[in-house]
Amino acid sequence: MVLAMTTWFSASAALPQLRTEWHLTPTAASWLTIAVQLGFVCGALLSATLNLADLIAPRRLILYGATGAAGANLVLLVAGGASTAIAFRFATGFFLAGIYPPGLKSMATWFRLRRGTALGVMVGALTLGSAVPHLVNGLGGVRWEVVIVVTSGLTVTGGLVAELAGRDGPFPFPKAVFDPTQVPRAFADPGVRLATLGYFGHMWELYAMWAWFSVFFADRL
Repeated sequence: MVLAMTTWFSASAALPQLRTEWHLTPTAASWLTIAVQLGFVCGALLSATLNLADLIAPRRLILYGATGAAGANLVLLVAGGASTAIAFRFATGFFLAGIYPPGLKSMATWFRLRRGTALGVMVGALTLGSAVPHLVNGLGGVRWEVVIVVTSGLTVTGGLVAELAGRDGPFPFPKAVFDPTQVPRAFADPGVRLATLGYFGHMWELYAMWAWFSVFFADRL
């Protein structure tokens, strides 16, 4: 998970250089980050609707997602401007939806007790992996193309690790059928509704901060 999620903020980490080289407006620069989140949401909804995590082994789905995300990320090298870059940042987020949710499902099959702790470790791995582009960019004097190539390579490596070394645990879940009628029923429960709304807000705060941290930090130096 650490390796496979490194393309999430690759463009955000390189944004100071991209703004100069591509003459990005503030709006276009924002969309380089927003597009990834929208792509992830669309990918996650499609995956849930088609029940992909039950039709395809999680480790194989992670490999497919990692390969797609890495390829879409590499298109930035030849994009030359905002329009193409934004479209392929959307594609990057779309494919990343094939990594994170299946990874959580696979992790959960290994635990009956302390499953929450195990999933917390997985989410921590996501956070660490998302920070890698900033680490690469923070080495100093690194061209933005290097950030893109390194993160794409790490993402593919993570997918290969999942495919070759990963497997489901001894506590698999029964196959589920996507039922959209469960959405309003879930939100009718006060506890589920409050937890979900809190998670929405947390994600907004987390990814808004991570996306623009390098810009804020660079502006203060």
